[in-house]
Amino acid sequence: MKIWKFRTEIDPVSWFAELVGRGRSRAPGKFAVVEAASTAPTADVRFAPTYDLAATGRYLHLPASTVRNWFCGANGRPQVLDRADPELPFVSFIGLTEAHVLSSIRLIHRISLQKIRGAVDYLQETLGSEHPLLEFKFKTDGVDLFVEELGHLLNASKSGQAAMREIVELYLERIDWDDRHLPRRLYPFSQSDRGTDPRAIVIDPNVSFGRPTIASSGVTTAAVAERFKAGESVASLAGDFGSTTAEIEAAIRSELDLDIAA
Repeated sequence: MKIWKFRTEIDPVSWFAELVGRGRSRAPGKFAVVEAASTAPTADVRFAPTYDLAATGRYLHLPASTVRNWFCGANGRPQVLDRADPELPFVSFIGLTEAHVLSSIRLIHRISLQKIRGAVDYLQETLGSEHPLLEFKFKTDGVDLFVEELGHLLNASKSGQAAMREIVELYLERIDWDDRHLPRRLYPFSQSDRGTDPRAIVIDPNVSFGRPTIASSGVTTAAVAERFKAGESVASLAGDFGSTTAEIEAAIRSELDLDIAA
């Protein structure tokens, strides 16, 4: 039985370094472990518990209640997506990317948690994967299977299913994949018009401990937002960081969820 004392967001690199190198009695400066884990997970920071539920919702522009329902369940029903560690209220980069893909269907219908879970369970069984929304097969045959199952659950027409497919594919295009067909970078949307949203912000688990950054410069969105909250203008920040005003506005929206950065 592990007992955790939470402090702040976890540093996934330090977490895994100590976990793998020392057998793990403590994650540095973040939480104490009374009893060490018996086995160590694969040392891939993409699977480390990195984002709390609030940050996950903020970065993906999802309501906090939706994120909690997806990762923790609701009304006695199990979760749709798995947390990095069932004992921790943190999401891995893999989980964050799964939530990004799943959030695509929220643009079309208000689908109940039960129906979402049913469609994801169907994919898990069909594709034989723990993370079916990120499977290589999902990007090919899986999208059709997912849309058809949702269409059946929702009694959606053929045109309705085509609209679902188009939006799911739009979300998949925001992911860069490695040679093992696992996500390596995510470009979350930063404006309401998904079709014209540039890849201004990137989340890379190997850069800045997985925090969102401006893609062209590597400046964290948190650094930009803090100075904006302190009263600096968008134009001034753009000059200081060597970014465009559009990039600065996207960075601010990533942290503060504002419609317009004035």
